[in-house]
Amino acid sequence: MINKKSGLVIVGAVILMMILVAGCLGSDTQNPKAGAGSIQCSESVGSGQNMIINETQSNATICANLNSSLTIRLTDYTRLGLNWAITGTPGLKIIDDGVTLYWFDQNGTPMTALEASNYTGPGMQTGENVWDVTMVNTGIQTMKGVLIFPGAPAGAPVNDRVFNLTIVVE
Repeated sequence: MINKKSGLVIVGAVILMMILVAGCLGSDTQNPKAGAGSIQCSESVGSGQNMIINETQSNATICANLNSSLTIRLTDYTRLGLNWAITGTPGLKIIDDGVTLYWFDQNGTPMTALEASNYTGPGMQTGENVWDVTMVNTGIQTMKGVLIFPGAPAGAPVNDRVFNLTIVVE
């Protein structure tokens, strides 16, 4: 009888362990950060820190802490007057800081707002669009930018220049 009871205890313990393991595995699939540990980040930014990102870092994966921030600086070198349109997932607070235009014939000197509005020279100037991005939710966040003509819908890119960024927020 004693052997029968100890055998039942062992079988019961094994079943309990299997239930616990299955429960743990099931909870990982519901976690929005599940699998984030397998993502390779090209750069990291800590809480309260800021990192500057430009178009050469398109398709990068950034590891970031909650409430850290990025400054995105994207340039249009075509001189066609295009602007970048940026979209992102809800875990990112994106603030558009506008466009700075630069003189192409004066070694990239920035134009004042008055100079830009009164400019009648040949072609458009080089422009730089700037956004401040704060991580407000954990998980895998994404951003996408496309070049568009001013006033065109955000989904109407004029060429194949696209900026993508993946941000793993912990």
